[in-house]
Order: sequence, then C-alpha cells, then structure tokens
Amino acid sequence: MTLYKSSDASAPVLYGANGAVITVLDAVLVNSYGAKPAAGWTKPFAAANLASYRQGTPGAPQYYLKIRDDAPGVGAAKEARIRGFESMTAVTATDNAADGLDPFPTVAQDADGSIVRKSATADGTTARPWIIIGDQRTFYFCILSGDIANAYTVWMFGDIFSYKGASDTGRCMIVGRVLENSGNDAQ
Repeated sequence: MTLYKSSDASAPVLYGANGAVITVLDAVLVNSYGAKPAAGWTKPFAAANLASYRQGTPGAPQYYLKIRDDAPGVGAAKEARIRGFESMTAVTATDNAADGLDPFPTVAQDADGSIVRKSATADGTTARPWIIIGDQRTFYFCILSGDIANAYTVWMFGDIFSYKGASDTGRCMIVGRVLENSGNDAQ
C-alpha cells in the first residue's frame, strides 16, 4: 500500500466544493501526482461531479465505486454519496442504483447510499487535510473535515480478507457514514 497525503508535493486540494473528492481520487487512484504513483485503478465512467472507479486487481473481481459529488443531499457540497457495484453501465445523478448491477449498499439498505463528509463548510477556499492509504484493491480515505478539532472522518472501499480466499467473489466492502449533514464523527 502507498501513503498519499495532502501535504505531499503537488497533491490535490480537498475543499467542501462539488467535485473535490473526485479530484483527489483521480490523482490518487488513476493519474498520480508529484512523485506518487497512481494506485492502479481505472475510471470507466464520468460526468460533471460524478465518477466511477474500478479496482485494478488483475485476475480478481473488479468492483466499481460510484461517487456522486454534486451536492446531492442536505449536506450540500460538504458531502458526497458513494455506492459500490459488481458491474456498472453508466454513472448518473441518481441514488436509485440504476447505474449497474448488484449495488451495495442496496437501495433497501440505504436509499441514498453511504455518505462521505469532506468538510464542515461548503466552500472552495477552506482546504481540508486528507490521507489515503491504498493500492489497486483497497483504499482508506481519512479527512480532517473541521467538524471536530483533530478528528479525522474515515471511509473506505475495496477488498477485505476472506477465509475463502480468492474463490470468495464477494469480498468487497464499502464503509461510509449513514447520516447526512452531521458533524458528529460517530455517524
């Protein structure tokens, strides 16, 4: 795994603005920045403030992560919504999981998907420190959102260890928040 930080040379800046999470993930997962190599993911679908990323693990299930970073809920640009898919055919500004097959969380589990809290403020001027630990299978995204002093919010997407080994094709996990527009780090 590689450690990526907002303090790295040429690192992208994370704001409470539309598309900010996508800007960071593009640099870390797909494109690289400064001396940091990309984690080896692909970006098969994109639209304005929307993106899907696909794991870059050869010979293993390659799940998709959908990011909706267009101020989708009551948290406005302070938050983005995420959902995983086994396969995708598009990326749209909807939360009904119509962009692909076998979504997780399912719409029955969470109609809006999971929440990523990126900032306590909705603006393009307050930079938020971030750390990502990731590789071609999994990443953990830690954000110092400003809601609680010195407390990072963390979300993740990717493969988990399975006692079934490589035969477990459902070993992908998504972790995000359940409440929108909440500065409570326990949510």
